[in-house]
Amino acid sequence: MSYFVVDPKSGQKYGPAELSVLNSWAAQGRIHQDTIIEDTVTGSHQRACELYGLHLPPVPPPSPQFSQFREPPSPYPRQSGTPGQSPGQADVTNAWIYFALGFAVCSIIFLPLSIISANKAIAQGNTSANVAKILSIVLLILNLLAVVAFVGFIALAASNP
Repeated sequence: MSYFVVDPKSGQKYGPAELSVLNSWAAQGRIHQDTIIEDTVTGSHQRACELYGLHLPPVPPPSPQFSQFREPPSPYPRQSGTPGQSPGQADVTNAWIYFALGFAVCSIIFLPLSIISANKAIAQGNTSANVAKILSIVLLILNLLAVVAFVGFIALAASNP
């Protein structure tokens, strides 16, 4: 027997084709479960899944609607940052970067930024920022003492002709 494959949108018929050709079209994905098949002799229509001897690929299950899946409420608050990273770790890193810049370049600008970043990390519960904070404070005090001593030496040198 031979059959026509009917395009549901345009109504155009393809074929006639024997069952072996229809099976190859089904294997290529050109015929699906709901494709309309017309018998060339009787003119009757039926769905492809109802045609005896036509081997259609299995129908994948419908994909679930993602909106139906909700995350259960968690008894623990979510933490920002990368997984495995402790809270405030970015601020600790910033504190160490500002400390290094303050030590190497300009202590008056970068050391207070280091102290501020360390305080933010400590407020988030990251105590590893304490070392950066203490070192920044000590270096800032030493730099301020050096500035005072330098100004004192300049004043002393200016008063002695």
